[in-house]
Amino acid sequence: MVGLVLLTSCKKETSNEDNPPTQNETQNKAKADSFAVFTQGKILQIVDFYAESGVIYNDTTLETETQLFARYVPNWVQQAEMTLHDSKVDIKQGYYKYPYDTTTILHRSYDVTYDDNGVYFIYLTHDYKPLKYTVVEWDATHIKVYVLFKGTRLFTVYKIV
Repeated sequence: MVGLVLLTSCKKETSNEDNPPTQNETQNKAKADSFAVFTQGKILQIVDFYAESGVIYNDTTLETETQLFARYVPNWVQQAEMTLHDSKVDIKQGYYKYPYDTTTILHRSYDVTYDDNGVYFIYLTHDYKPLKYTVVEWDATHIKVYVLFKGTRLFTVYKIV
């Protein structure tokens, strides 16, 4: 996971020069640096999207469904291969393409940040807009992140292609 020149810089979420970093913040900076190096040159493909428990989609209805991949991940996202490099994402579209831009390769940005509470992956939604995910884990085979949606953690798993 280490040994490369850090091409993707990770940034602290907020900065206060008068306060020294906490132990958590120092540990999270090290994790963020490691994750930023790890992402360089990786090709990702989404393989799972699920909720830790039922999700309230509106104010009155609790959906008990937790396996969300088939229902909520569009086919263009399921087929896309996303190459990460230098804070950029090259999205190679498959047969199914993002309906608002059918170019073979789309270009977006990503980032890695941290604070006292964790490490964050500023990555992409289903319509390729940036969203802040909390990094759960990563290894040679996958990256797992989540977002908090109406009090429920929604997990996304990407395999390393």
